Amino acid sequence: MKRVFLVVWVAALSACAPGASVDTPAKTDPIPFQLDARGVQLVDRAGRIDFGRTDHSTERAMTKLVGQGVSSRAICDDGSPFVTWPDGSTLYFRNGAFRGWSATAADGTLRQGGRTCA
Repeated sequence: MKRVFLVVWVAALSACAPGASVDTPAKTDPIPFQLDARGVQLVDRAGRIDFGRTDHSTERAMTKLVGQGVSSRAICDDGSPFVTWPDGSTLYFRNGAFRGWSATAADGTLRQGGRTCA
């Protein structure tokens, strides 16, 4: 009995280890949104993700909007992180809060709002 408990306990701990894979949610239908001067506006709903919202809650919310998990993570020259989704939307964070976004328009033009790496 002790041995079974120990095996289950070790397996549970290993799932929480730093090397464990990042949770990648299953692909779902995207929720229409627009990136604007204050952050992210849902198209068919009153909801928003405004600049200043915490990084963790912003990332989870954006993943739901895009319908896919994060495709890449990187860091600006000043050490601030940014996250990109498969649709090309990139959100920038500073001091644990959402501070800016960038995206490439259909015509190839780079659009930005708030504070980015540039």
